[in-house]
Amino acid sequence: MLQGNKLSSSIPSSLSLLKSISVVDLSNNHLTGNIPESLGELSSNTINFSNNELYGPIPLSLIKDGLVESFSGNPGLCTPVEVQSFPKCSHKHNQKKRNSVWAIMISVTVFTIGAILFLRRRYSKQRGVVEHEHDETLSSSFFPYNVKNFHRICFDQHEILEAMIEKNIVGHGGSGTVYRIGLRGGEVVAVKRLWSRTAKDTTPEDQLIFDKGLKTEVETLGSIRHKNIVKLYSYITNFDRKMLVYEYMPNGNLWDALHKGWIHLDWPIRHQIALGVAQGLAYLHHDLLTPIIHRDIKSTNILLDANYEPKVADFGIAKVLQARGGKDSIITVIAGTYGYLAPEYAYSSKATTKSDVYSFGVVLMELITGKKPVEADFGENKNIIYWVSTKLDTKEGVMEVLDKRVSGSFKDEMIQVLRIAMRCTYRNPTQRPPMNEVVQLLIEADPCRFDSCKLSINKTKEASNVTKVKSQPEV
Repeated sequence: MLQGNKLSSSIPSSLSLLKSISVVDLSNNHLTGNIPESLGELSSNTINFSNNELYGPIPLSLIKDGLVESFSGNPGLCTPVEVQSFPKCSHKHNQKKRNSVWAIMISVTVFTIGAILFLRRRYSKQRGVVEHEHDETLSSSFFPYNVKNFHRICFDQHEILEAMIEKNIVGHGGSGTVYRIGLRGGEVVAVKRLWSRTAKDTTPEDQLIFDKGLKTEVETLGSIRHKNIVKLYSYITNFDRKMLVYEYMPNGNLWDALHKGWIHLDWPIRHQIALGVAQGLAYLHHDLLTPIIHRDIKSTNILLDANYEPKVADFGIAKVLQARGGKDSIITVIAGTYGYLAPEYAYSSKATTKSDVYSFGVVLMELITGKKPVEADFGENKNIIYWVSTKLDTKEGVMEVLDKRVSGSFKDEMIQVLRIAMRCTYRNPTQRPPMNEVVQLLIEADPCRFDSCKLSINKTKEASNVTKVKSQPEV
């Protein structure tokens, strides 16, 4: 019995479960609230809630059982039928109760709508710029964006998002869509929106692991400082959208320059490109505490700035290696492009620094021959390495390999680079030279020891600018 103990809570409905208890006396306390309907399940003459601060109607089941007097001394109580000593519950009382419920419901609804409108207004700009894209991305505009900057550059995230429209698309790659965006400060950037990884069967745990891994990788890449590695300015992300902001390369990529014909690259320029790419890869392989294997070296991932200096790009598929097991540490995630893949990588899915060396050797052959890695003329299931190897037995065959558009007076230097390319593409990875050695070999094959070299480079750039104006498709 707990009468007169200054209790001040409401009557719990679970009290009805105490069917074996003989007496429940909670009189002379400060109990408040309504009387639970379930109290009617208790035995007769076992409860006493008199002299408290209860209010509302007394359940009809308690009135029929003759327990109504157990609630005397509670001025706020009433009965749904006429009972001596208690007022009858009026329509006004019931209406007041209903009004209270409606007031709470309306308040919650108004708050919810207000919150939604606030979020819609705050992020309406982000929502508007992706209307042309897949419907599943629209909801992401309600989530705030996080921006991680790696270089000093003046831009507002809304400025980037507003410009991500169809007319600014300059390309689609294996890892995302690329936009060319001019900032209000006059600078031009390239923004790559990564393809969404989310699938219907992706668990939240999987997504968190992926996001954490990508964030770690991007931060590592953002810390890289090398003239031949494309500069990563910022990483912009929200709930399900991830964007990389890079420096923009006005002369496009090496594939287009070589194979689409709107830029003419003379041999000194091609050598400059080969040496720059080699220096960038040597930096990734040998100069970092944690080596990085690119795993997808190809001519489309080699960008050219205004002076035709190359920049190695697209680290969306690169993985940061934990430097275990020596300089040729491995990682077992397949990536890469047909025609550039090292045989052991294609078969075993194990990438090493020597896999990058092989892919770089294929790029050298593109520069030397002007041909694509895979062409129908090479034969069924044959590539440029096979084709070149069939031509090396005779001097005439070697001359046939060299791109006639650029060989001219640089045949000897081109043959030197051809020898380097053959070494890089040896089938046995242990026989391939490391990238820091490749750099030295290319320096020794520098055609610019001739007095006419710089003049040739300048003429090539001037001719390329004219060709570019006439032939480059509008974006």
